[in-house]
Formats: sequence, C-alpha cells, structure tokens
Amino acid sequence: MQDNQGYPVRPRDLTAGVFKGSSESKELYYRIMAGLPGSPMPSYAGIYTDEQLWDLVHYVQSLVPPGVEERVRLRRQTIRARRVRGDIPSKPSAEIWNAVQPVAVAVTPLWWRDQRIDGIDVKALHNGKELAIHLSWNDPTRDDSLVGQQAFSDGIAAQLSTEPDPPFFGMGGDHGAVSIWHWKAAWQQDLAGWRDIETVYPDAAVDWYPGQRDYRHGDAFEVREAKTTSQDPSLMAGWAAENPLSIPTRASAAEEAAAKGLGTLTSKPLPAAPGAAKAGLPIQRVQASGDWREGRWRVVLQRPLVPVEKGDLPLQAGQKVSVAFAVWDGQAEDRDGQKSVSVWQRLQLER
Repeated sequence: MQDNQGYPVRPRDLTAGVFKGSSESKELYYRIMAGLPGSPMPSYAGIYTDEQLWDLVHYVQSLVPPGVEERVRLRRQTIRARRVRGDIPSKPSAEIWNAVQPVAVAVTPLWWRDQRIDGIDVKALHNGKELAIHLSWNDPTRDDSLVGQQAFSDGIAAQLSTEPDPPFFGMGGDHGAVSIWHWKAAWQQDLAGWRDIETVYPDAAVDWYPGQRDYRHGDAFEVREAKTTSQDPSLMAGWAAENPLSIPTRASAAEEAAAKGLGTLTSKPLPAAPGAAKAGLPIQRVQASGDWREGRWRVVLQRPLVPVEKGDLPLQAGQKVSVAFAVWDGQAEDRDGQKSVSVWQRLQLER
C-alpha cells in the first residue's frame, strides 16, 4: 500500500495496542466511516450497514490483549526522585536501586515498525548534590560498536526542561531550550579501550601513519599496534575540532547537549577544551554507566544539581521539571532522528 504521495505504508499490527487516536468505540467508528485522508484507507460510509460497522468496531477492539493498550499508551506521569543520604553509586546494578519503584514510560518509534522497544522503566534518586536517573529496557541484541560502516549503537537519552510550559518534546523550540543527557553503548565500550579502524581491520596494509608520534620511520609497522591516542591530534580532523564523537580520551559514556528545535543540537565542550572554562561556557558534566544482561539494558545517568557555568541547567531539591526519553536500537539501525520517543513526564525532586 502507498499514501497519497507514493510512500509505502505498512499495515499496523492492532494486537500491539497502538491506534491513531484511541480504541474507544466512537473514535473507531469515526475513522471507519470517514477513512484516513492521505492514507490507503477509504471511507466505508454506505458500504456497510450500521450493524456491520459496529460489528467491525467490536472486532477491532477484540484484537487487543487485556492490558496491552494501557502499557503502550503515551501519557504524562510523575517520576519521583527520592532523596537519599551519601553518595549514589554509578553502577546500574547497585543495591540502592532495588528499593526504588520504577515508573513504566511508553515510547514509540518515529519511523513506525512492528519490532520495536515499547517502553522503559525509570527510577530516580538525588542526594542534594547530584541527580541520578536509572533507565532499563528490553533489547534482545547488544549493539555497542560504531566503528564499522553498517554498525549502529544502542543508546538512550533523557531530555529535561525547567520551563513551566515545556517546549515541543521533539528537541525543544525557539521559546525554550532543552538539556539532553545521551548515553551510547559504543561509548561505554570505548572507555575500556578506544576502538578505531585498526580494530575492524587489524590486517590492513599500511606502510605507516605520518601522524603517529611513537613511530620511528623505517621501523616495522603493524596496523593492529597503531592506536588513535598515539596520533598527532592536529592531523585527526574530528579530534582537532574537539568533536565529542572523535575524541579518544573522553572520560564519560554520555554526552551533554542543548537544543532549541530540530537541527539545533549542540554538544557542550569538554572541561579540558581550550578556553571553555575561561569563557564561562557550559561544559560536559554528565556521567553514565550501563550494562547489558540477559536481553536487558540498565543505564544510570548522573549530573550535579548546582549549575557552575553560564547556561547550565539549574536543578534543586523540591523542584519539578519536565523530562522525556528517547531510545536507539542498533539492531534496527536507529541513529540520529530514527529512534523511539516518549512524551513529557514530570520529574519531582524530593525535598
């Protein structure tokens, strides 16, 4: 099937409980009677009798297993960040998280597919000094590499806004910026040992790399022994430009960024970036740790509450902020805007 612009349209799996609107009898009746303009679904007015139409409505409703639609429905909920004493462990498996009741937050793909991540469990804690958000979701495949051309990483992000009326949940808007804390599974692996082209192609034939600082011309050279950190940064374009995707010495598996609408995502500079502290620019302060076990990711995102730079997101005990989430599934080739998202939720920091 195709829409009115010729793009392919896949039939929805109604047993998944996701409807264009809701599954209420009145809403289904309207859509069957009027059709969906722009889609392959026509109006059935005059084709079926009223009795047949209501039979069809009830049949569609019978396809959804009990409780499924409630679980996947996008709705606004409250997530309470309980106040605790002492430090908050960075490991997602830490015992402290077992005592926190999760809030199930539904997410839906921006590019529809039947095989999808339909929700995440969210927990939150703070100790008056920093906020920690624990996120977990089912993912049968562990995708934690970005080195190969067709490699896509799993990942998750929390988006926060302190505006009383938050902007558009898709990356904010002109009247309100959002702060984004983005964890990448591939970055988690890089902390253990930076992976680059020599990881994927250890037997590539290269005489030598001109920018390699620990190589003496004429010596034997093996690609598998070449390390990105041994190169001259001025000859590595991404590293030289301080692109957080390209810096082999990064110390966190998370990236902190800001956005004021689609196409405006701007990563904050690293604390060691030249002139960042002097200019009073917001710097990367989000730390993250994730693990994958038995088909489930668990990730903790942490950041200090008190802003230390101009433009930093201010957080404090007793505050209510808006938070939304996005999940990337590497197996489904998610990247950039191809992801699953939630709507705004309420995050309440306990006094």
